[in-house]
Amino acid sequence: MFLNGISWTAEDDPVPSVHGKTISTQFLTISASAMNLWKIIMIFAVPLAVLLTGIIVIIRRKRR
Repeated sequence: MFLNGISWTAEDDPVPSVHGKTISTQFLTISASAMNLWKIIMIFAVPLAVLLTGIIVIIRRKRR
């Protein structure tokens, strides 16, 4: 691998080209009730879980 790097810097070997992939768009269709559930989870439950984890860490550090 080291010798390949030296060879590449000396421009003895052409650099292989990398072709890009085509991007396909896919949509996720969910019901209104599922969308509301995910809104509640993302807006309230996740931040609350992070806050509670932080509080637990602070309490444990103070006890040491």
